[in-house]
Amino acid sequence: LINGFVDDHSASTFMSQRFADPSRAISANVGEISASDFSKLSDMIRGALSDDSRLKAWLGCYLSEPALAPQEPEHTALPTTGDIQRRTDVKMLFGEVSDQCHLFVGGEAFECSVDLACTLTASWNYDASQLNFHGQDRWVIEQLWERTILFQN
Repeated sequence: LINGFVDDHSASTFMSQRFADPSRAISANVGEISASDFSKLSDMIRGALSDDSRLKAWLGCYLSEPALAPQEPEHTALPTTGDIQRRTDVKMLFGEVSDQCHLFVGGEAFECSVDLACTLTASWNYDASQLNFHGQDRWVIEQLWERTILFQN
């Protein structure tokens, strides 16, 4: 878990800071990792781990990542009637991050209402009327439909 978090965090933060430190002392030995370089890296890692919001968001994405490569999506309109199912091979979790509900699906995070998150995670099967949400929640449902995470038989 720690490796995954550090990899994700480094992709977005560490590398952008790597060559952006004008106050960094140039080492006399090119191959040396100086104590100050190590100290700065250590501080960056500790700082990343102390950011609970970022850690919670990353954990939700990590725990819901797909074990298999995603299937090619079929682009059809989201039905308004009938039964809708959720793929059983895609993990779906939710949690609060920075006072906002996040739905974690297959390694992605979506902001949504607690009502939608509870509805989607409570079952694998839904009546289309159960998914009659609006605004941001509707957008989330449409994204899951387009990715074939939700589908109709």
